[in-house]
Amino acid sequence: MVPARSRIAITLGAKAQARGASTATELLADLIGVVIVSLAVFLSYRFASRLIAYLGETGTAVFLRLSSFILLCVGVAIIWSGLVDLIQPLLLR
Repeated sequence: MVPARSRIAITLGAKAQARGASTATELLADLIGVVIVSLAVFLSYRFASRLIAYLGETGTAVFLRLSSFILLCVGVAIIWSGLVDLIQPLLLR
C-alpha cells in the first residue's frame, strides 16, 4: 500500500501535468516547495518525541485532532478535484 503522503504527491503532480507545460520558474517553485515539505516532514519525525513530551497529553490530543482535520481536508480536495475532472466533460457535451 502506498503511504498517504505519496498518494497526495502523486495526485497533485498529475493535476499539475494536466495544466500543460510549465515554465522554468514554475518548475523551480515546485522544487523549492518539495524541499520545504521534505524538510518539514524530516524535522517533524526527528523531533516528534520531544514535541509530544512538550505538549503533554492534552496538547497531543489537540495536535492529533488538528492534523487529522487537515488530512481530511486534503483528501476532500483530492476527491473533489477528481469528481470535477470526471463530471465536467460529461456536462460539456
